[in-house]
Amino acid sequence: MIRPFFEGPGFLVINKPPGIYTQPPSFRQGNRDKSNELLPLLEKQLQTTLRQVQRLDYETTGGLVVSTNKYTARMFHRNMQALSNNILDGRHRSSNKGYILTKRYIALLNKPVTSIYEQLPKTSDGWRLLETQDIDESNSSSKLLLSKVRTIESCRPMHDKFPLMFELITGRKHQIRRQIKQVFGTTIVNDVKYGAQLEFPQYHNQIALHSCFLSLKVGLKKFQFDIPLEYGKEMWKYAGLSNGPWNEL
Repeated sequence: MIRPFFEGPGFLVINKPPGIYTQPPSFRQGNRDKSNELLPLLEKQLQTTLRQVQRLDYETTGGLVVSTNKYTARMFHRNMQALSNNILDGRHRSSNKGYILTKRYIALLNKPVTSIYEQLPKTSDGWRLLETQDIDESNSSSKLLLSKVRTIESCRPMHDKFPLMFELITGRKHQIRRQIKQVFGTTIVNDVKYGAQLEFPQYHNQIALHSCFLSLKVGLKKFQFDIPLEYGKEMWKYAGLSNGPWNEL
């Protein structure tokens, strides 16, 4: 059973476990098994219709917003579309259209990357900017990938690992995992898809990437959530991470 972390006006916040799909893979689009898909599981459990607002990778844990009505889903998507239009226009600015959703993640990298991190351009709010291109060789097109990143000074991981916090500006598939590989030349702990060793076989369907903080503006109401590290606790102890507060780091 997946219990909602928080029930708000028109939305739910879920602390997603690993090994659960939030968007069905293409090979299961037909008569697919829905036993490990988040929305069908929640709809059966709560006896209501839900709508997707955001997605998390199968191996990623943490905070996820789903909508309980069409209007709320449309308002979140309106803001996401406005952000996307700003980025296409080269403005890279936030938008007040619709309902606002800000997402932060913590990731544990397989090697220190201080020298590369310190060369990244600074943002006005004290983060560093990751700007890369997602190139599709099949049609010679590319998409911009933007994230803000910062170190977690309070964290002292074991075994020469390196923790980082990310705040997404764009939301491409596997964006954080791909930018870590492309910019820092390393991988997230346990992320075998991107070349890491399976250091924690007991967590074979989980990587050290967690959606740790959500900030929402729904109409005039503001909500902030620190999402605890409930899954893969041995891996996060190895990382030396606590449970926040992530919005103050």
